Amino acid sequence: MAASLLCCRPAPPRAPADAESSVAVAPAPSSEKDVPRDRISDASIEPAQAPPATPEVEAAPELAEAASEVEAAPESAEAAPESAADEPLATSEDDAEPVTRRSRAPDVPDYCPALGRDAFVYALGSSTLASLLGPMIQSALKRRYPGVAFRKWGKASSGLARPDFHDWIAELPGLNREYDPDVYVVNLGTNDAQPLWDPRDKWIHARTPEWEARYGERVDALLDRLAGADRRRLIIWVGPTAFAKKNSRQIGVRVHEVIARRIQAFDGHAFYVDAYTATSPRPGEYIETVRVGGKTRPAYGDDGIHLSSDGVRALMLRPLLALLEPCLKGQEKQR
Repeated sequence: MAASLLCCRPAPPRAPADAESSVAVAPAPSSEKDVPRDRISDASIEPAQAPPATPEVEAAPELAEAASEVEAAPESAEAAPESAADEPLATSEDDAEPVTRRSRAPDVPDYCPALGRDAFVYALGSSTLASLLGPMIQSALKRRYPGVAFRKWGKASSGLARPDFHDWIAELPGLNREYDPDVYVVNLGTNDAQPLWDPRDKWIHARTPEWEARYGERVDALLDRLAGADRRRLIIWVGPTAFAKKNSRQIGVRVHEVIARRIQAFDGHAFYVDAYTATSPRPGEYIETVRVGGKTRPAYGDDGIHLSSDGVRALMLRPLLALLEPCLKGQEKQR
Protein backbone atom coordinates (compact mmCIF):
# COMPACT_ATOMS: atom_id res chain seq x y z
CA MET A 1 0.00 0.00 0.00
CA ALA A 2 2.83 2.36 0.82
CA ALA A 3 4.41 1.80 -2.59
CA SER A 4 1.20 2.70 -4.40
CA LEU A 5 0.98 5.94 -2.46
CA LEU A 6 4.54 6.81 -3.35
CA CYS A 7 3.89 6.43 -7.04
CA CYS A 8 1.23 9.10 -6.89
CA ARG A 9 3.35 11.82 -5.30
CA PRO A 10 5.12 14.43 -7.43
CA ALA A 11 8.74 13.41 -7.91
CA PRO A 12 11.03 15.70 -5.89
CA PRO A 13 14.02 17.36 -7.54
CA ARG A 14 17.23 15.35 -7.38
CA ALA A 15 19.57 15.96 -4.48
CA PRO A 16 22.48 18.20 -5.43
CA ALA A 17 25.20 16.10 -7.02
CA ASP A 18 27.87 17.77 -4.92
CA ALA A 19 25.99 17.31 -1.65
CA GLU A 20 28.54 14.84 -0.31
CA SER A 21 31.67 16.75 -1.30
CA SER A 22 30.35 20.00 0.10
CA VAL A 23 29.95 18.66 3.62
CA ALA A 24 32.66 19.50 6.12
CA VAL A 25 33.72 16.92 8.66
CA ALA A 26 31.39 16.99 11.65
CA PRO A 27 32.94 16.80 15.12
CA ALA A 28 32.67 13.32 16.56
CA PRO A 29 31.31 12.91 20.08
CA SER A 30 34.19 13.55 22.47
CA SER A 31 32.57 13.88 25.87
CA GLU A 32 29.39 13.28 27.80
CA LYS A 33 28.40 16.83 26.93
CA ASP A 34 28.17 15.83 23.26
CA VAL A 35 25.90 12.84 23.79
CA PRO A 36 23.82 12.58 26.99
CA ARG A 37 24.33 9.26 28.74
CA ASP A 38 21.61 8.63 31.31
CA ARG A 39 19.18 7.22 28.73
CA ILE A 40 21.93 5.61 26.67
CA SER A 41 22.30 1.83 26.76
CA ASP A 42 25.44 0.65 28.54
CA ALA A 43 26.20 -1.59 25.57
CA SER A 44 27.95 1.33 23.91
CA ILE A 45 31.68 1.90 24.27
CA GLU A 46 32.58 5.21 25.88
CA PRO A 47 34.64 7.37 23.46
CA ALA A 48 37.13 8.19 26.23
CA GLN A 49 38.10 4.55 26.62
CA ALA A 50 40.75 2.89 24.48
CA PRO A 51 38.77 0.61 22.13
CA PRO A 52 39.55 -3.08 22.49
CA ALA A 53 40.57 -4.94 19.34
CA THR A 54 37.45 -7.05 19.70
CA PRO A 55 34.57 -5.72 21.84
CA GLU A 56 33.75 -8.22 24.55
CA VAL A 57 30.02 -8.44 23.89
CA GLU A 58 28.54 -11.77 24.87
CA ALA A 59 25.07 -12.85 23.80
CA ALA A 60 22.90 -14.62 26.35
CA PRO A 61 22.71 -18.32 25.42
CA GLU A 62 18.97 -18.35 24.88
CA LEU A 63 19.18 -15.33 22.61
CA ALA A 64 22.01 -16.77 20.56
CA GLU A 65 19.91 -19.84 19.86
CA ALA A 66 16.85 -17.79 19.04
CA ALA A 67 18.77 -15.65 16.58
CA SER A 68 20.84 -18.38 14.95
CA GLU A 69 18.18 -19.08 12.37
CA VAL A 70 18.55 -15.61 10.87
CA GLU A 71 21.35 -15.10 8.36
CA ALA A 72 22.77 -11.78 7.20
CA ALA A 73 21.10 -10.34 4.11
CA PRO A 74 23.03 -7.14 3.36
CA GLU A 75 21.49 -4.65 0.98
CA SER A 76 22.81 -1.50 -0.61
CA ALA A 77 22.29 1.56 1.57
CA GLU A 78 21.74 3.66 -1.52
CA ALA A 79 19.07 1.47 -3.08
CA ALA A 80 15.41 1.94 -2.28
CA PRO A 81 13.72 -1.42 -2.85
CA GLU A 82 10.60 -2.62 -1.15
CA SER A 83 11.34 -4.84 1.83
CA ALA A 84 9.51 -7.96 2.89
CA ALA A 85 7.47 -6.71 5.80
CA ASP A 86 4.12 -6.78 7.43
CA GLU A 87 1.41 -5.07 5.46
CA PRO A 88 1.45 -1.30 6.11
CA LEU A 89 -1.67 0.60 6.99
CA ALA A 90 -3.39 3.53 5.38
CA THR A 91 -3.01 6.64 7.53
CA SER A 92 -5.57 9.13 8.68
CA GLU A 93 -5.58 12.55 10.28
CA ASP A 94 -7.47 11.16 13.26
CA ASP A 95 -5.00 10.55 16.10
CA ALA A 96 -7.51 8.97 18.47
CA GLU A 97 -6.23 5.80 20.12
CA PRO A 98 -8.05 2.91 21.81
CA VAL A 99 -8.06 2.58 25.58
CA THR A 100 -7.22 -0.80 27.13
CA ARG A 101 -7.27 -1.79 30.81
CA ARG A 102 -3.68 -2.41 31.93
CA SER A 103 -1.72 -2.74 35.17
CA ARG A 104 1.97 -2.77 36.02
CA ALA A 105 3.31 -5.98 37.49
CA PRO A 106 5.05 -5.66 40.87
CA ASP A 107 8.83 -5.15 40.98
CA VAL A 108 9.20 -3.89 37.44
CA PRO A 109 11.14 -0.70 36.58
CA ASP A 110 9.23 2.57 36.67
CA TYR A 111 9.90 3.17 32.98
CA CYS A 112 7.88 0.09 32.02
CA PRO A 113 4.34 0.53 30.71
CA ALA A 114 1.40 -1.02 32.52
CA LEU A 115 0.63 -4.20 30.62
CA GLY A 116 -2.56 -6.12 30.03
CA ARG A 117 -2.80 -9.80 29.25
CA ASP A 118 -2.45 -8.86 25.59
CA ALA A 119 0.95 -7.15 25.79
CA PHE A 120 2.07 -5.94 22.37
CA VAL A 121 5.49 -5.00 20.99
CA TYR A 122 5.73 -3.29 17.59
CA ALA A 123 9.06 -2.83 15.80
CA LEU A 124 9.63 -0.50 12.87
CA GLY A 125 12.69 0.50 10.92
CA SER A 126 14.72 -0.01 7.77
CA SER A 127 16.40 -3.04 6.19
CA THR A 128 18.29 -4.22 9.28
CA LEU A 129 15.02 -4.32 11.21
CA ALA A 130 13.27 -6.13 8.37
CA SER A 131 15.89 -8.80 7.71
CA LEU A 132 17.70 -9.35 11.02
CA LEU A 133 16.76 -7.42 14.14
CA GLY A 134 12.99 -7.85 13.77
CA PRO A 135 13.11 -11.63 13.27
CA MET A 136 15.56 -11.94 16.18
CA ILE A 137 13.24 -10.04 18.52
CA GLN A 138 10.33 -12.16 17.36
CA SER A 139 12.22 -15.41 17.99
CA ALA A 140 13.36 -14.34 21.46
CA LEU A 141 9.86 -13.27 22.50
CA LYS A 142 8.24 -16.39 21.08
CA ARG A 143 10.57 -18.65 23.06
CA ARG A 144 10.34 -16.88 26.41
CA TYR A 145 7.15 -14.79 26.28
CA PRO A 146 4.74 -16.59 23.94
CA GLY A 147 1.80 -14.52 25.18
CA VAL A 148 3.39 -11.25 24.04
CA ALA A 149 2.18 -10.22 20.59
CA PHE A 150 4.79 -8.93 18.16
CA ARG A 151 4.64 -7.30 14.77
CA LYS A 152 7.27 -5.61 12.63
CA TRP A 153 7.38 -3.28 9.67
CA GLY A 154 10.72 -2.90 7.94
CA LYS A 155 11.10 -0.54 4.99
CA ALA A 156 14.48 -0.75 3.27
CA SER A 157 16.36 2.56 2.85
CA SER A 158 13.83 4.44 4.98
CA GLY A 159 14.50 6.99 7.69
CA LEU A 160 13.46 10.52 8.58
CA ALA A 161 15.44 12.38 5.90
CA ARG A 162 13.22 11.46 2.93
CA PRO A 163 9.49 11.62 3.74
CA ASP A 164 8.90 11.74 -0.01
CA PHE A 165 10.11 8.11 -0.10
CA HIS A 166 8.54 6.90 3.15
CA ASP A 167 6.96 9.02 5.89
CA TRP A 168 7.14 7.21 9.23
CA ILE A 169 5.69 10.17 11.11
CA ALA A 170 2.56 10.15 8.94
CA GLU A 171 2.16 6.38 9.39
CA LEU A 172 2.11 6.44 13.20
CA PRO A 173 -1.52 7.49 13.82
CA GLY A 174 -2.74 4.52 11.78
CA LEU A 175 -0.42 2.10 13.58
CA ASN A 176 -1.55 3.39 16.97
CA ARG A 177 -5.22 3.00 16.14
CA GLU A 178 -4.83 -0.45 14.63
CA TYR A 179 -2.44 -2.04 17.12
CA ASP A 180 -2.15 0.24 20.19
CA PRO A 181 1.19 -1.36 21.17
CA ASP A 182 2.66 -1.15 24.66
CA VAL A 183 6.22 -0.91 23.37
CA TYR A 184 7.72 0.49 20.20
CA VAL A 185 11.15 -0.61 19.02
CA VAL A 186 12.64 1.77 16.45
CA ASN A 187 15.69 1.17 14.27
CA LEU A 188 16.18 4.26 12.13
CA GLY A 189 18.96 6.72 11.35
CA THR A 190 21.60 4.88 9.32
CA ASN A 191 19.98 6.00 6.04
CA ASP A 192 19.69 9.63 7.16
CA ALA A 193 23.29 10.71 6.46
CA GLN A 194 22.14 12.90 3.56
CA PRO A 195 20.41 16.21 2.83
CA LEU A 196 16.84 16.45 4.11
CA TRP A 197 13.93 16.61 1.71
CA ASP A 198 11.52 19.38 2.62
CA PRO A 199 7.93 19.11 1.32
CA ARG A 200 8.13 22.73 0.20
CA ASP A 201 10.28 21.57 -2.72
CA LYS A 202 13.74 22.24 -1.41
CA TRP A 203 16.70 20.35 -0.06
CA ILE A 204 18.20 21.20 3.32
CA HIS A 205 21.92 20.66 3.05
CA ALA A 206 23.74 18.77 5.77
CA ARG A 207 26.26 20.53 7.95
CA THR A 208 24.00 23.54 8.37
CA PRO A 209 22.15 24.72 11.48
CA GLU A 210 18.86 24.33 9.61
CA TRP A 211 19.58 20.65 8.90
CA GLU A 212 20.23 19.87 12.54
CA ALA A 213 17.17 21.81 13.72
CA ARG A 214 14.83 20.25 11.18
CA TYR A 215 16.12 16.73 11.71
CA GLY A 216 15.68 17.20 15.45
CA GLU A 217 12.10 18.33 14.88
CA ARG A 218 11.40 15.12 12.96
CA VAL A 219 12.85 13.02 15.77
CA ASP A 220 10.65 14.93 18.25
CA ALA A 221 7.56 14.42 16.10
CA LEU A 222 8.19 10.69 15.79
CA LEU A 223 8.78 10.31 19.54
CA ASP A 224 5.60 12.25 20.28
CA ARG A 225 3.46 9.96 18.14
CA LEU A 226 5.20 6.81 19.31
CA ALA A 227 4.60 7.61 22.98
CA GLY A 228 0.99 8.73 22.58
CA ALA A 229 -0.73 11.62 24.30
CA ASP A 230 -0.54 9.96 27.72
CA ARG A 231 3.15 9.07 27.29
CA ARG A 232 2.49 5.55 28.60
CA ARG A 233 4.36 3.63 25.90
CA LEU A 234 7.96 2.52 26.18
CA ILE A 235 10.19 3.47 23.24
CA ILE A 236 13.51 1.73 22.62
CA TRP A 237 15.37 3.40 19.76
CA VAL A 238 18.23 1.33 18.37
CA GLY A 239 20.40 3.98 16.80
CA PRO A 240 22.33 4.13 13.53
CA THR A 241 25.58 2.27 13.01
CA ALA A 242 28.83 3.69 11.68
CA PHE A 243 30.61 2.48 8.57
CA ALA A 244 33.65 3.59 6.57
CA LYS A 245 31.87 5.76 4.01
CA LYS A 246 32.22 9.52 3.68
CA ASN A 247 28.61 10.36 4.50
CA SER A 248 28.66 8.16 7.59
CA ARG A 249 31.85 9.82 8.85
CA GLN A 250 30.66 13.35 8.19
CA ILE A 251 26.89 13.28 8.65
CA GLY A 252 26.14 9.96 10.34
CA VAL A 253 27.79 11.03 13.57
CA ARG A 254 25.52 14.09 13.66
CA VAL A 255 22.44 11.93 13.06
CA HIS A 256 23.49 9.86 16.06
CA GLU A 257 24.10 12.93 18.24
CA VAL A 258 20.77 14.56 17.37
CA ILE A 259 18.75 11.40 18.08
CA ALA A 260 20.56 10.85 21.38
CA ARG A 261 19.98 14.43 22.54
CA ARG A 262 16.31 14.46 21.57
CA ILE A 263 15.66 11.20 23.38
CA GLN A 264 17.46 12.61 26.40
CA ALA A 265 15.16 15.65 26.38
CA PHE A 266 11.94 13.72 25.70
CA ASP A 267 9.32 13.74 28.47
CA GLY A 268 8.22 10.14 27.92
CA HIS A 269 9.80 6.74 28.50
CA ALA A 270 12.35 6.60 25.69
CA PHE A 271 15.77 4.95 25.62
CA TYR A 272 18.57 4.91 23.09
CA VAL A 273 20.75 1.92 22.22
CA ASP A 274 23.99 3.56 21.09
CA ALA A 275 25.01 1.38 18.17
CA TYR A 276 27.04 4.20 16.61
CA THR A 277 29.64 4.47 19.36
CA ALA A 278 29.65 0.68 19.68
CA THR A 279 30.68 0.38 16.02
CA SER A 280 33.00 3.43 15.96
CA PRO A 281 34.62 3.86 19.39
CA ARG A 282 36.83 6.70 18.09
CA PRO A 283 36.53 9.04 15.09
CA GLY A 284 37.67 7.25 11.95
CA GLU A 285 37.95 3.86 13.66
CA TYR A 286 35.50 1.04 13.06
CA ILE A 287 35.26 -2.32 14.74
CA GLU A 288 35.76 -5.39 12.59
CA THR A 289 34.66 -8.18 14.90
CA VAL A 290 32.43 -8.93 17.87
CA ARG A 291 32.50 -11.79 20.34
CA VAL A 292 29.38 -13.90 20.49
CA GLY A 293 29.14 -17.09 22.50
CA GLY A 294 32.87 -16.95 23.24
CA LYS A 295 33.78 -16.80 19.54
CA THR A 296 35.09 -13.95 17.40
CA ARG A 297 32.78 -13.12 14.50
CA PRO A 298 32.75 -10.48 11.73
CA ALA A 299 30.81 -7.41 12.83
CA TYR A 300 29.72 -6.41 9.31
CA GLY A 301 28.29 -8.15 6.30
CA ASP A 302 30.05 -8.38 2.94
CA ASP A 303 28.98 -4.87 1.91
CA GLY A 304 30.77 -3.28 4.88
CA ILE A 305 27.66 -1.21 5.62
CA HIS A 306 25.12 -3.48 7.27
CA LEU A 307 25.95 -5.39 10.42
CA SER A 308 26.24 -9.15 10.18
CA SER A 309 23.77 -11.34 12.04
CA ASP A 310 26.33 -11.69 14.84
CA GLY A 311 26.88 -7.93 14.89
CA VAL A 312 23.15 -7.29 15.18
CA ARG A 313 22.76 -9.92 17.87
CA ALA A 314 25.65 -8.58 19.98
CA LEU A 315 25.32 -4.81 19.50
CA MET A 316 21.57 -4.36 19.01
CA LEU A 317 19.51 -7.31 20.22
CA ARG A 318 21.27 -7.87 23.53
CA PRO A 319 21.07 -4.28 24.88
CA LEU A 320 17.53 -3.93 23.51
CA LEU A 321 16.32 -7.00 25.40
CA ALA A 322 18.13 -5.83 28.52
CA LEU A 323 15.74 -2.86 28.51
CA LEU A 324 12.65 -4.73 27.34
CA GLU A 325 12.68 -7.97 29.34
CA PRO A 326 12.34 -6.40 32.83
CA CYS A 327 9.01 -4.98 31.64
CA LEU A 328 7.71 -8.43 30.71
CA LYS A 329 8.02 -9.88 34.21
CA GLY A 330 5.09 -12.16 34.93
CA GLN A 331 4.56 -13.03 31.27
CA GLU A 332 7.31 -15.66 30.99
CA LYS A 333 6.62 -19.01 29.44
CA GLN A 334 5.43 -21.50 32.06
CA ARG A 335 7.92 -24.35 32.37
